[in-house]
Amino acid sequence: MVGDGDEVVMKGNETTVEAVVDPGICGFACKISVEKTGKRSVKISLSSECEQITDLAMKVPRLDMKDIFKPLSRNPVFVSAEESHCHTVCVIPSCILKCAEVALALALPKNVSFRFVEQHNP
Repeated sequence: MVGDGDEVVMKGNETTVEAVVDPGICGFACKISVEKTGKRSVKISLSSECEQITDLAMKVPRLDMKDIFKPLSRNPVFVSAEESHCHTVCVIPSCILKCAEVALALALPKNVSFRFVEQHNP
């Protein structure tokens, strides 16, 4: 279940962080679950009807802390997203990394948003 259409809903405890993401016009909502499995490692579960995200889930089942901070060109989430043919601006890879940061206590669980500003022509 997705929120109001443009929100990331996060809930978590000491070991698991869950987020529900409505990625926009594609309409393929995604549930992300990241479970802390060690001092510096997490297990990732993704649930979505998007074929690319399903493929991404199989390619990135786990991350460790050093993976989270790798540059985009070497980051296993972004590399796997490209291999899975995710759209270049798909927000799910960023959300996966944010959930991993929260699960490892490297960030606080704060919702994010992105809104287009409607412009009125005179």
